[in-house]
Amino acid sequence: MLEKMKREEIIQLKDKIRNSDGIKCIDRMNYHNSCISILSGNFAELSKELLHFENLKNALELMDQNNVEATEKYQDKINRLLHNFLASAKTLIDHTRIFIKRHYTGTVIQKLYTQKIKDEFRDDGLSKFIQDLRNFILHNGLPYTGLMLQPDLETTVFLNRDLMLDWDNWTTLSKRYLSSQPEKIRIYNFVEAYIHKVDAFNQWLNLEIKKYHKKDLEELDSLREHYREISKNFS
Repeated sequence: MLEKMKREEIIQLKDKIRNSDGIKCIDRMNYHNSCISILSGNFAELSKELLHFENLKNALELMDQNNVEATEKYQDKINRLLHNFLASAKTLIDHTRIFIKRHYTGTVIQKLYTQKIKDEFRDDGLSKFIQDLRNFILHNGLPYTGLMLQPDLETTVFLNRDLMLDWDNWTTLSKRYLSSQPEKIRIYNFVEAYIHKVDAFNQWLNLEIKKYHKKDLEELDSLREHYREISKNFS
């Protein structure tokens, strides 16, 4: 009889955990964080390839006139990875907006999110440039991806600023950002700066959501601890 009661209590605890507000919060955060992981993964692949060329030995091999096919394949790969990075950046923007609207409309989280977006992204030239560069690729074509070996043996994978400025659909902020850049824009600089900005924002958002659900998460921890104790004693 005692064993049956314990088994029933364990089943009830599992149901409470499964249906708790705490576990629902964690599931939502895990789903959102998976969108962040896509962007982070695309950045990791792109940055690895960009830095590959900035190794002088690799650069000399790729720029060898007898190795034209390898050079073209490398440039194609950079374009593909840059496209993936920009696409996932926009996906994360849209998914985060939907995430907040679906789960936190009318709450302090929505208010904080809206203000943070305004403070950190609305008037930020880099963020607008990232979004507009995606649109540039979609509606205009792939940007020219250049490989540069300077006299001091510094190597860079770059985009040509002036060729991109010929496009008429840059927003005011992104055009201002683009115009402020050197003629040969090192790709690694702006993708790294953007990923750091996004990472900081998402760390902040996760922290605020955890604070908002503090009681729910504490209750979940209590239920899980109780479940562990009963399961241990039962076994």
